[in-house]
Amino acid sequence: MFRELVEKLIENNALGSPVRLSIMLYLLPRGRVLFKDLLEILKITPGNLDSHLKRLEKEEYVKLRKVIADRPRTAVEITEKGAEEVGRYLKALRNLVDGVEVSVANICTENVGIGDSGVDTEIEIKSRKDAEDL
Repeated sequence: MFRELVEKLIENNALGSPVRLSIMLYLLPRGRVLFKDLLEILKITPGNLDSHLKRLEKEEYVKLRKVIADRPRTAVEITEKGAEEVGRYLKALRNLVDGVEVSVANICTENVGIGDSGVDTEIEIKSRKDAEDL
């Protein structure tokens, strides 16, 4: 199950980049933003942003358009395909996180028996470091 969830995330490596995922998450509720606004939000260089946008455009997740504002500007618009892919990616990520949380919860609440003394003690492991110390 874990492997299948990870493979689902890996198969869409266009969204596997933190910068590209951030672009898509910023666009999702807004629909369209200006290139300059993405630069301000993401704090990356224009060349770096352009490279990420070209990758997203190649996948048909975004459209780049020239618009006239105070001067000619580039607008970035999320496509229907892009919105759907972000939704699928987030669902796969949520399922993966949920699976990991269940696994961690199971590990952290195991009962540990203490020898033949007849005393059973339940130990809650609060972190991986605590587990290693045992």
